Amino acid sequence: TLNLARCVALAALPAELGQCGALHTLNLKYCVALTSLPAELGQCTALHTLNLARCVALAALPAELGQCGALHTLNLKYCVALTSLPAELGQCAALHTLNLARCDALTSLPAELGQ
Repeated sequence: TLNLARCVALAALPAELGQCGALHTLNLKYCVALTSLPAELGQCTALHTLNLARCVALAALPAELGQCGALHTLNLKYCVALTSLPAELGQCAALHTLNLARCDALTSLPAELGQ
């Protein structure tokens, strides 16, 4: 578990985070300056929970997130700058909970999510 909630000045995460293969939970709630996630996050194959709630500057998710086969919960509540989701999220077969409440800029969902 890595809890960085309310690290309001955190603008980016290091690519080396992808080397944390056993990372189960990543909490980035209220990291309001976070603008992107490293593609290497897709290497965290044990990632179960990713909380990005109220990351208001986050405009996109990396396509590589679809490689997180154990991802069960993805919380994007109030990610108001998020305009789309990568189609690769449909590869997350374990995804059980996807919270998109108040993602006001989101205009559509990828069809692959239903697969």
